[in-house]
Amino acid sequence: PALKFQPVIQPLNTSQSAPNTPSATAEKTKDDLQFFIFVFNSYFCKIIYILKRETEFTDSFAGSGRRLRRAASGTVDNGSYPHLTTSYTQGLYFDDGFLWEGTGQYGASAIQRLDLPTGRADVLVRLPQSEFGEGIARVKDRIYQLTWQNNTAHIYDAQTFEKLRDVRYAGEGWGLATDGETLYLSDGSEHIWEVDPATFRRGRKITVTAAGRPVQFLNELEWIEGKIWANVYTTDQIVIIDPATGTVEGVVDLAGLLPEEEITPATDVLNGIAYDAATRRI
Repeated sequence: PALKFQPVIQPLNTSQSAPNTPSATAEKTKDDLQFFIFVFNSYFCKIIYILKRETEFTDSFAGSGRRLRRAASGTVDNGSYPHLTTSYTQGLYFDDGFLWEGTGQYGASAIQRLDLPTGRADVLVRLPQSEFGEGIARVKDRIYQLTWQNNTAHIYDAQTFEKLRDVRYAGEGWGLATDGETLYLSDGSEHIWEVDPATFRRGRKITVTAAGRPVQFLNELEWIEGKIWANVYTTDQIVIIDPATGTVEGVVDLAGLLPEEEITPATDVLNGIAYDAATRRI
């Protein structure tokens, strides 16, 4: 069914700052009292400390309040599709008419091919119980899959799903995307790394900023028409990043995307972006 929801895409305007209104002051005070937030992901979790995180994030995107017309190059088609709540989405990409999903959680991490209309999931790869799966991306005839804290990326044949090799990398693995030639990797910080698919060596570091301030907790990534779209962990917002400079050029606010009646105690965070270039559908 169609959702009664329309995303808001807002451009940045760094010439103005957030108004010092009573409501804004009260919200800031509330955030100050919330010194840290524990975020639990089912049995195993990413525990992160957030110091005034929401205030900093909101302030970063304070501007004139102008709304970008919802795409000079497309339309907004709000549709919903069935999805297994047992699949903890960590990475998505669209290919060959299917949505491909990398899932997380220890003992439940996999790569699966989804049939959108039915929600049927064909599991093609399962990770060892000791690994927490993260972002996935396809470059030519290879599929790449990150792990959260195992410092290991798995590389598979895109046709047979046979694992070809493992490669090691420093730090955590969160999101993964590609422009068709280069991989882009996030690690939960404000940095995105260019990675050579052939060697998995890191190249240029992209520091993501909004209004001159770092945007941390960059999660799942997608390359869309020359820009990097990134989920911001613990928020309902996606940032649109200029990969040349790291500057956030816009914010997609998806608050309200999930109807209140569908929210349960087990509901976690907004995550996962995929782009179908053939139809220009996100």
